[in-house]
Amino acid sequence: MIHPVITGDSPPAAPHGWKWRLLGDVARLESGHTPSRREPSYWEGGNIPWLSLKDIRNLDGRYVHSTGDQPTQMGIDNSSARVLPKGTVAFCRTASVGKVVILGKDMATSQDFANWVCGPELLPEYLYEALRASSGMFEIEKQGSTHQTIYMPVLERFRVLVPPLAEQQRIVDMLDKADAIRRKRKEAIALTDELLRSTFLEMFGDPVTNPKGWEVRRLEEVVDLIDYGVTASAVAVAVGPKFLRITDIQENRVEWVSVPYCECDGATAARAMLRPGDIVFARTGATTGKSFLITECPDRAVFASYLIRVRPGPRLLPAFLAEFFQSEAYWSQIRSMAEGAAQPGVNASKLGGLLVPVPPLARQREMARVSETILGMKTRVETAIVDTGQLFESLAHRAFNEGFST
Repeated sequence: MIHPVITGDSPPAAPHGWKWRLLGDVARLESGHTPSRREPSYWEGGNIPWLSLKDIRNLDGRYVHSTGDQPTQMGIDNSSARVLPKGTVAFCRTASVGKVVILGKDMATSQDFANWVCGPELLPEYLYEALRASSGMFEIEKQGSTHQTIYMPVLERFRVLVPPLAEQQRIVDMLDKADAIRRKRKEAIALTDELLRSTFLEMFGDPVTNPKGWEVRRLEEVVDLIDYGVTASAVAVAVGPKFLRITDIQENRVEWVSVPYCECDGATAARAMLRPGDIVFARTGATTGKSFLITECPDRAVFASYLIRVRPGPRLLPAFLAEFFQSEAYWSQIRSMAEGAAQPGVNASKLGGLLVPVPPLARQREMARVSETILGMKTRVETAIVDTGQLFESLAHRAFNEGFST
């Protein structure tokens, strides 16, 4: 695919009626800034929206309408920050390089963003889609060993493929329809997750108050294993078993085909071998406490040392325990364990001390049957989301490559 935003000085031929333009010639480039945090009057009681990285982390859609932080007018006036107009296209150039949003109202941004105020020849929504479709190009433009960034001189060299306004609108409308389908399917995923949670609460009651009076035991008393994974380096070649890491678990899914391998001795591999029914936990960092139930895995797969594996014993079904690990009763205990620590984290000993309800197995089996049905629905929707993503990529390819020779 030829990217509709490039940095080279020799762009390919454009379709009839389309033009390559320096982005700075059709949109005004503005950098962001952060008012001093050391001056309370710059932030206390402020009401000016100010876009930061945390505001885009979970954003799903083109527009951002609200921000977590709001400086005062004094803070804006005494810094290099500028309030930019609604419709400005904000491009993340640091930690989440390539993430793009459109300002849904007038707001300022942090220095993590490069911002383009579009002129009359360029629709903000078209620029948004063009930047998204050019993510592969941004990978080669990042600089820095620790914190990779696209610096302003590179941004100033951006060229954008500009079709007539009517064609820009047609591309925007086409991609918007495809993206709307994807969003609706993601909403369906959220509904199945909520259905699982409500089913759990209906069948077992709130574990915080335990209204049904189930027996409560420490986790270490009702599981067969609580152990750490393998310390090894991930490699692309099949020198040993598959090597599951925290980063391989995305949106509660593992694409085993893309999981790397690791080299470890036979005894280590045998000890850490995963099997369906195991539950793995992130034990450090921002994802501390998040868990994942292994429902399927290759015959030879181990897990990395930054994960903890729990294998339920005969009194707990994996489906029941996995759902308990989504409950507020679980998370309140995890938060309590991490309090006061400089770096969030749990260890196997702390995890073993978790208090867990232990309902009768017959009741757990009933819940497992319901869970299997709901998860089957979820899997079908997830497959549809993948198909929709491929459709979106195909449509974007057609939209921005129309008229190019192959």
